[in-house]
Amino acid sequence: MWDAETPQEALAKAERAPTATTGPQPACPGCGSVKIQKKTAVPEQSNQKPGDYRCGRCRLHFDEPGEKTPTKQHPKDTFDWVADDDLADPDERGFDAPLAGCDDETLAEIAIRLYQPWDHGDAPCYSEIAEILPYGEWWVGDRVRDWKAGEYRELVADPTPSADASSDATAVATDGGAARSRWAAYGSG
Repeated sequence: MWDAETPQEALAKAERAPTATTGPQPACPGCGSVKIQKKTAVPEQSNQKPGDYRCGRCRLHFDEPGEKTPTKQHPKDTFDWVADDDLADPDERGFDAPLAGCDDETLAEIAIRLYQPWDHGDAPCYSEIAEILPYGEWWVGDRVRDWKAGEYRELVADPTPSADASSDATAVATDGGAARSRWAAYGSG
């Protein structure tokens, strides 16, 4: 249908296709949400609230839905698709982030170093890092997950030494791997 070779490519094309919902839609008279449901329960139940419809957002029960046109949508319900080409140049994105002029490779390095995925003690969270970057927290999370998977190591090497990286390793006494009772921690095993 979308002339795509992979499901991911087909999904991306479908998401960028224009919507068929352009006219007025039935909406909740209380909050304006279009997430309403017509009740299908048997009438006259003891626990049933009056009204033919129920709002999935504010839980209001009502008989007649109002109308909502796409131009009057709630700000959280609206969004714009951003093409991959729009993400290439930070200067054209319109962001006022302090690092908006940096290239993506530098931004990825900054995000990884700030998050410190090797030792995430008191490091800032994704949303705090995204405040200084021209991308959102999802972008920061993608870079951190990619680093954990082995990518971006040429930008940020893993600062934690591996067990066999040191030639002057010190031997540590162990119990020889003997099986321990679950009660051993309490002194009876």
